[in-house]
Amino acid sequence: MANYFRIYPIPNHQDIALLPPKKYLVKFENENRWTNEECRNSSDSISYCYQKTFAENCNLQTFQHCRTVKIENNYEIIHVLKNKELLVLFQEPQEILEDCQGKLTRNSVKGTSLLSSPCRIIIGTSSYDNTVPVFEIATQNISEIVLKSEKKDRSLPTTLKLSN
Repeated sequence: MANYFRIYPIPNHQDIALLPPKKYLVKFENENRWTNEECRNSSDSISYCYQKTFAENCNLQTFQHCRTVKIENNYEIIHVLKNKELLVLFQEPQEILEDCQGKLTRNSVKGTSLLSSPCRIIIGTSSYDNTVPVFEIATQNISEIVLKSEKKDRSLPTTLKLSN
C-alpha cells in the first residue's frame, strides 16, 4: 500500500522552493517513487497508477538531493485545487476580502495558506466563488429496491436506495 500526493513547488519561509523530480510522489513504507501520471481514483478511495514510477533520492523534509530555486521576486501565487480550495502564496502581506451577501470581511495573508469559504473570496481583481472543499465519493451500481412490509407504518419509507 502507498500514499499518492501532488507536489507543488511552494516557497518555504526562506523563499526556497523545491523543484520536484516529477509532479506526483508515490510514498511507500520504505521508499519514495515519482511519476507524472495523474493516477485514477476508484470508488473505494484507491488510486490506480499504470505508468512506471521512478526512484529519486529527493528528501522532501530536508531538500537533500533535491533541485531547489531561490525565489527573489515579490511572488503572488493563487492556485485552485481540485477540491475547490485556494492554495495561496504571498511574499508580502496581501489583503483578502470575503463577501458574504454584501457583508465584507478583510483579512491579511502572508506566506502559504489554504483558503475556503462558503462566500465569495476576492483577491486583488480576481474573485472565487464556492471554495468550500468538495470531497466526492463515486458510487456505482445504485439501484432502487422496493421494500414491502406487512404493517403499514407511515413513519418508515417504502423505497430505499441501496448500493450493491
